[in-house]
Amino acid sequence: MRRRKCPRVSAGPFGPDEDWTLFYEAIDDFTHESGYHYVLRVARRVIPDPPADGSSYAYRLLAILSRVAA
Repeated sequence: MRRRKCPRVSAGPFGPDEDWTLFYEAIDDFTHESGYHYVLRVARRVIPDPPADGSSYAYRLLAILSRVAA
């Protein structure tokens, strides 16, 4: 079985005590580069008739606010 890496996300404000969750969706126009921590601004839109095994939302990168070496 192949393991998948998932980013942790938070709606911010950002800090060590923030509630972080795993994010399993793709973000259009964004390619993660291993070894960096990112702060992103994304747009979320509702998918009107999502597939039974898919998400109800689609995500698109608006801006990379920060990119820091881990």
